[in-house]
Amino acid sequence: MTKRRIQLRSLSSRTHEKKAMLVHRLWREMERGCGKSGVKRIRVHDLRHSHVSMLVHMGFSAVAIGARMGHESQDITFRYVHLFPNEQENMADSLQEISEMRR
Repeated sequence: MTKRRIQLRSLSSRTHEKKAMLVHRLWREMERGCGKSGVKRIRVHDLRHSHVSMLVHMGFSAVAIGARMGHESQDITFRYVHLFPNEQENMADSLQEISEMRR
C-alpha cells in the first residue's frame, strides 16, 4: 500500500472516529436532558424531521430545504410532501392576485 493510501485511510478512520464520538456525545446529552426534564426520549432523526417541518411551515421551498438537509435527490425531499398541504392552493391564489392586479 502506498504512503498516500495509508494517509487517506488513516484520515478516513479518524473522521469516522470523530463522527462516532459526536453521535455518542449527542445521544448522551439527549439522555441526560430527557431524564432531567421528564420529556420522552426521541431519536436524533426525529430532530431532523422536526427541523424540516419547521422550515416548511416557515415557507421555504422544497428545493431550498433539500439543499440544506443535504438530500442527494429531490425524491428524498418530496417524502415530506405531506407537510406542504396548502402549497398548490397558495400558488393558485398568488397567480390569481397577479392576474387581478394587471386588470
